[in-house]
Amino acid sequence: VYGEYVNGSITDEQRMNVVRNSCPGAGACGGMYTANTMATAIEAMGMTLPY
Repeated sequence: VYGEYVNGSITDEQRMNVVRNSCPGAGACGGMYTANTMATAIEAMGMTLPY
């Protein structure tokens, strides 16, 4: 999406829509892989940094 945005193929509104919806929760992606599992565990323990 970033490449398309830089190229001018999509608007900033379209880019932000993808950003908001591609990773709706804790973790790196929709799959339950190590990064997602660890991010969810860290968040559950209250050890995440605030935005």
